Amino acid sequence: MLGIGVFVASHAPGSGTILPQTKILGEFKDRVYQDGGTAESYSCAESSLLPLLLDPETFTTGLLEFYPGASAAYSLRQLRRSVSPYAIRVRRSSDDTELDIGFTSNGDLDLVALLDFAGTGDACVSIWYDQSSNGNDAEQSTPANQPKIVSSGSLITENGKPALAFDGSNDDLRSNNEIMNGNALFIASVVKNTSDASSMRIVDQSGPSAGAGLFATNTANADVVRTFARFDSISYSMNDTTNYTNTQALMVVNWASGASALHVNASQRATDTSTWTAGGDTNVVFSIGSDGAGEVDYLEGTLQELLVYTTDQSANREGIESNVNNFYSIYL
Repeated sequence: MLGIGVFVASHAPGSGTILPQTKILGEFKDRVYQDGGTAESYSCAESSLLPLLLDPETFTTGLLEFYPGASAAYSLRQLRRSVSPYAIRVRRSSDDTELDIGFTSNGDLDLVALLDFAGTGDACVSIWYDQSSNGNDAEQSTPANQPKIVSSGSLITENGKPALAFDGSNDDLRSNNEIMNGNALFIASVVKNTSDASSMRIVDQSGPSAGAGLFATNTANADVVRTFARFDSISYSMNDTTNYTNTQALMVVNWASGASALHVNASQRATDTSTWTAGGDTNVVFSIGSDGAGEVDYLEGTLQELLVYTTDQSANREGIESNVNNFYSIYL
């Protein structure tokens, strides 16, 4: 959780050698002071930090603790331990009962609770909880329109990690809150579209004068990844000519006046140097897996994580990409 990605060797006490973990703890405490923070006594720091150094299975996925300020954050891993008790609410097919599913002590989705609840049937997601603490939960109350996470008792996965499966017909999750209304917009998603037969949106909240959207595939533009945004009532777009159908990908777009860029799997695919002054309210629904306002462009495939910031994250992009990829192992 604290980002100390180091190997700690084992040394016998009394050898006269400074233990590597002791050195690391001291350096960490120095960094806290340098950054203007405070630290507890050394013994307290040692007792609380030492497990993080010695246990490779300790919770380490707290992306929002490294990169705070997200407007909305949806994931099947825990992004912020202190305020994220649940990932999703699921409905089981056997009797339509619903249950909130949280995380293990390692920050992973609680698969024991999920699979025990689903039994031999399906489990569909009625709420994908916003882990940003802004209350922008994405919901779907219509059972037939809920993405699936368990099918006939088996967990749906992508590259060994839990995934939400969208059917390409009517599945999506929505919020009526204004989420994409900033004068800068950053979107990061872990997605795999399994068809390119039609245009498919990963996320959308695009009004007539403000907002943005991100396509996994866009038939009007030769099946390419496409992102668009509106600022000052003017539309802008960036495209990637590669077709990623049936490939898990980390798609990241940062819309910032004068320096916008689209990256896929940490590779820059398009840029835009247009300038603007303001965003604004979109006056349309925020939708994951479709253009909710138009009831079109439904995603057929899987989605595992979606982050939205309404601030320029160009300085943090590489760090966010690394954090996501270290967990999902999307690219080398």
